[in-house]
This record gives sequence, structure tokens and C-alpha cells, in this order.
Amino acid sequence: MIKMSIDVLLIDPEEAYVKPLAIRLEKEFGYSIVITETENGAKELMRQKKFDVVVMEPIVDQHNTLLGLICDIKAVGIPVILASGTEEERLRNRYGMARGKDFDAYLGIPYTAEELHAVFTSIIKK
Repeated sequence: MIKMSIDVLLIDPEEAYVKPLAIRLEKEFGYSIVITETENGAKELMRQKKFDVVVMEPIVDQHNTLLGLICDIKAVGIPVILASGTEEERLRNRYGMARGKDFDAYLGIPYTAEELHAVFTSIIKK
């Protein structure tokens, strides 16, 4: 396996679910992954560190916060991967978002470490 040095911010309200994936991605692929459960936590972490990519699960009842955070992330040129149990088309319609403009890739939940690695390698140009 090819190891990539990528700093990842993973925003997910269920850290217990993503922590094992993060550990596996770090061990097998060499990623550096920081997890936060909240969008406010993400904003604080982004002030402290430059990330290469952000993976986030949208929180359904926080529409405006989600769009604001995505706008902030995209404004500094960081790719955004949305991960959700909601189908991509329904998610785009609900939030009025477009792939390529508001987010760079979509992963359905549940996803595997291999699926996330494949998305990273397709959007990160190192």
C-alpha cells in the first residue's frame, strides 16, 4: 500500500464510530487524523492547524451552521468530503448544495477505511 502524508479533519457527532477507522487509516496509510464531534470544535481546530482535507457528517438540524462551515473551509482551498446516511441527491436538495462547488466528494455511511482512502487519493493532488 502507498502511504500518503495527509492531515485530515474528521467532523462526526459519533466519535466512537469513526475512531477505529481513523486508527486504521493512520496505521495502514500514514494519515494524520484529528476528530471532532462538533462544528465549533472544527472551527477551533482549523484556527490551530492547516488540514489537507475535511470529512464531515452534516448535522440535519444545523443547516445554516453546516453551510457556513463548508463555505469557510472551501474559502481556504480545502477539499470537503460529505459523509452521510442520507442519499447524496437528497442531501444536495435539502441543503441546496452542488458537488464540485460546495463539496468535493460524497461517502455513504457506513463507509470503510478503504473507501475513504480511495476518495482521498482521488481528490488530493500531492
